[in-house]
Amino acid sequence: MGTEGPYIQLRPQGGGREWDCPPANVRPVGTTKRCVECSTIKAEHAEAVAAGDVSRATDCTVLMGRHQRAAHT
Repeated sequence: MGTEGPYIQLRPQGGGREWDCPPANVRPVGTTKRCVECSTIKAEHAEAVAAGDVSRATDCTVLMGRHQRAAHT
């Protein structure tokens, strides 16, 4: 995104608030293996959206939030 002093400014791929990161901690997107559970929940969410199942899609969103907090923080 840009630089601010000694830091690189980053923003999530889907948009959102930027943050500052030391250059030594920056790596190209996609260089780490995805979490299997994240991928499974994301696929299920996409299926629910495609089927028009709003309730199931909402459940997947809640499940992803719980998983992110439990496994990735």
